[in-house]
Amino acid sequence: EDINDIWEKQFLKVAKHSKKITIIDRYFGKNLCDDILIETSTKKTCLHKFIELLSIANKKYNVNIFTVGDGKNSQMHLDIEAYARRLLQKPGVGNTVSSLTISSCDDIVFRDHSHERYICFESFIYKIDRGMKIFSPFPQVATSISVDRNIAGSTFNHALQELMKKRLWVY
Repeated sequence: EDINDIWEKQFLKVAKHSKKITIIDRYFGKNLCDDILIETSTKKTCLHKFIELLSIANKKYNVNIFTVGDGKNSQMHLDIEAYARRLLQKPGVGNTVSSLTISSCDDIVFRDHSHERYICFESFIYKIDRGMKIFSPFPQVATSISVDRNIAGSTFNHALQELMKKRLWVY
């Protein structure tokens, strides 16, 4: 199934009623760096495609991402920050993103507290087997997506609390 169709069926309605998006994806940093290497005008990174799809709702979002991004000043850290700066300068992105925060946490924190990959639109949490990779330009394999209400004590909220306490760097 095409990501544009998946967005329209699964995410658009919830995105229209949200302002804050929190993404927890252990592999986002690695996948973004892979995407950066093959990015062209027709092949967008997972993050750029996600923002492009958000723009359909014609509103602004605060986007917070937690991932493994290696240590401060590592090559991955520098690549992610440089790309984020470039992305925020692209036409239309500023009309969709009020703020973009990317936090790196050690892989051990994800291993111990967040096996799942989540995209949370305030009141709704999407658990996505492939995480943000579903927005990548690479050919996709099947993935499952489930949605639940965001309630206190959820595995998402537990993971978020642990990740926030143990950040290695923040962009």
